[in-house]
Amino acid sequence: MEQTPFIEVSDFDRNAIDLSKPAHTAEEYIKQGIVLREKMPKVVRAEISEDVIEKVDIPLFRLGDSLPKCDFIPPCKWTSAQIRLFMSQRIQYLTFYSSGEEGESQEMVELPEENEDWLYFCTGIKTKKTTDNNISVLQSVNPSPWLLKKMDVKDKNSCLLSLAEYIQSSDKPIKNVFLWIYSLLLSLPLPLSPNTTSTLRTLSKRCHYLRSKLKPTTDKELIFTYSIIITIIGNCYSQKDLADYKL
Repeated sequence: MEQTPFIEVSDFDRNAIDLSKPAHTAEEYIKQGIVLREKMPKVVRAEISEDVIEKVDIPLFRLGDSLPKCDFIPPCKWTSAQIRLFMSQRIQYLTFYSSGEEGESQEMVELPEENEDWLYFCTGIKTKKTTDNNISVLQSVNPSPWLLKKMDVKDKNSCLLSLAEYIQSSDKPIKNVFLWIYSLLLSLPLPLSPNTTSTLRTLSKRCHYLRSKLKPTTDKELIFTYSIIITIIGNCYSQKDLADYKL
């Protein structure tokens, strides 16, 4: 299905686009996305292999080649609107990221040094892996453009992995987790590492599973929340075999 672009980009030299470096402006991001889309096959599937990727302490949620059946997914028109909104917000963030502005309000926020402490930082939830010595100087905060700008690629990947691990172990994740996941998806630099791609696929599959257990009469808001994550990962990060609609 051919999409009508909501932002026009003038002709440019594809060979001049360096995909090995993260985009620093909205225009660079759009051009990288165009080149990636032209080079990639219609479906890009990352097979999870613990032998070839860095070993991570996360229970892999395997669904084989099929996804749980769900009879109450949002309509295609809603999905298309979510994609346009997400891409517009991502461009706004990338424009802010490249602006050089500094945020005074975030200077005193300490970022976790250990992977195990990101869940506490985002939600205030302690686990058996949470390091008490480190969280004594941490405070739980909501995501903001300033804070996302302060986090480097390693921070974002570690944070995303920690939140994905939490969702894997919980049948009823708290709402703030989804706020953080959406914000991280807005700010992830391209190209994604194999580990990050695997984390996104695992997260999407888990959202498919949890959504299939909900009831449309009582869980409508949560159904839409899971569907947004599935939509973004599937259509904005080239994992179309996991998307509800391949747009």
